[in-house]
Amino acid sequence: MPHPYQVSLALEGQPLDGCGGDPRALLAGVWRLVDLPGTPLPEGAEVTFETSGDLIFGKGGCNRYTGGLTLTGEGMTLMPGGMTRLACEEPFMQLETAFTKRLSQVSGFDIDAEGRLVLLVDGAPGAVFAQ
Repeated sequence: MPHPYQVSLALEGQPLDGCGGDPRALLAGVWRLVDLPGTPLPEGAEVTFETSGDLIFGKGGCNRYTGGLTLTGEGMTLMPGGMTRLACEEPFMQLETAFTKRLSQVSGFDIDAEGRLVLLVDGAPGAVFAQ
């Protein structure tokens, strides 16, 4: 689990490194989907991911979604909940279906070297977002 702060201290002359802070702080802001491995992103598609406490919400490509978020010591669980029911063109509907399915498979997250949010599925990138 990534943390927003890195800490170092010396205990009896031995350096100890660790991390601290609330991992939720790393999820703050509006994240925009840049990659959903195995699924093409139609031009003009807008998929976002936001959090507030134990809630997730955003745009799924066509409709708005909400759901729940649970963070534990080394993992994250997303529980998609409600969604509006607008009809859109097929490429956007296909993206939305793949995206919402992927949300339910998330087991953790990371922040990559470019500062992007990576939602992990079985330890591999399941969705990548930039701010």
